[in-house]
Amino acid sequence: MAFPYLCLASLRAGETVTIMNTDFTPLVITAEGVAGDFAELLNTAPVSISIGPGVADLPKNVTIRATPYFDRQSKTLEFRSVLAGEPNCIGPVIMQIPGRLQKRPVESKISVFFPELTVSQALDLQDAATASQEGSIEFRIVLPNQAILGRHTHTPEKPFRFPQLMNRDLLMAIMAVQADCSFPYFAPNRFFDDFVQLNESQRDEKLKEVRSRNEKRPQATSIVLRLANENGRDYHEEFLGFLPLNTRFAAPKFDDPRLIEAQFQELWDSAEAPIELSTCYRDDVEYLARLLKEWAKEKTGEFPLSLGENSVTTHFCRTNCDRIHGELIDRHWYVERPVIIRLRPASRLEQYRVEKEYWEEVGDEQRALLLQELIDAEPPATVGAEAANAAIEQPPTRDDVSSKHAKPSTAEEPVADTSTTSTSQ
Repeated sequence: MAFPYLCLASLRAGETVTIMNTDFTPLVITAEGVAGDFAELLNTAPVSISIGPGVADLPKNVTIRATPYFDRQSKTLEFRSVLAGEPNCIGPVIMQIPGRLQKRPVESKISVFFPELTVSQALDLQDAATASQEGSIEFRIVLPNQAILGRHTHTPEKPFRFPQLMNRDLLMAIMAVQADCSFPYFAPNRFFDDFVQLNESQRDEKLKEVRSRNEKRPQATSIVLRLANENGRDYHEEFLGFLPLNTRFAAPKFDDPRLIEAQFQELWDSAEAPIELSTCYRDDVEYLARLLKEWAKEKTGEFPLSLGENSVTTHFCRTNCDRIHGELIDRHWYVERPVIIRLRPASRLEQYRVEKEYWEEVGDEQRALLLQELIDAEPPATVGAEAANAAIEQPPTRDDVSSKHAKPSTAEEPVADTSTTSTSQ
């Protein structure tokens, strides 16, 4: 179907027509003035195009997760990447690439998701930074289909910058035993004092000793911010650091007969399965993200995105917030408790539900019934968090933990976890 017909249909109906490019309905996108590599990116990922009164705007940046590889012989630093939100979206490097490319080469902002950084990857990044200060290196961003999204050259005048996290000889000594070992972000005090002087067998024994001390390994709560559009498609990801060692979020209290508090507390403490919590806020996504990032600089004071009290105090919402408290991850030197905070604009259906709940609480049955009619008229939810917002008919079990529908009766804050001790620095 040609675009003019879609525009005409949109004008007659007074609605926005949206085309979604997916694996099931492929749409070839071409545009004048857009770099060919970026057009290739659009054609390899789900993209929505809106025509009509409400024209969707592209985000300023697109987030890509990438794994670094540095070829020391050819002096090439390559970031092999996947788009944020993909099921296999892993990699220790978070890259922010402009949503609209005005010129080449691609200018990107790079940050490191330290929990996924390995010793060999840290060495590659450090060596690339050193090489760019001594001479030129080529910088490439490579998509899963091997297409090169962008490339440019770093020179001593404009070097690739990455901090020297650890002495190179020490990184080489760890790599000789276990190249894929997690970076020793929280290593025991004085652990590496004589590590370089040990032979390979002694180094191996010393690394095994760390893993065997389960009860003494520290727990580190990592915090990741993700932003998504209304359809639930992630377009931004940012690592906000760790809470202080052995500090974690306390389990919220729920006023819901389907949840047994003792069982929920056990699930929370064990962290054997992900737990997802959801709530809505009156403020918009940008404002809440800014609050969270300001708090994350010091990680002190009241947590800005508390789940709140057991009362609906507003009849509207702008933002849906999903908090995923992930299962424990063994990072060799420490145990990670990942927390993902995901913000996206509330959908029309979610706004109806919040308003209906408000009118029910204040006793206005007529308005509540009107909102229920609007809810019933909405099409079935198929995207974003709404697909998971169907009513829970059975109490949650250890294998089915979702607290989207249980309202917390008290707010939760990061608290010290006294179940572990640490000798980490």
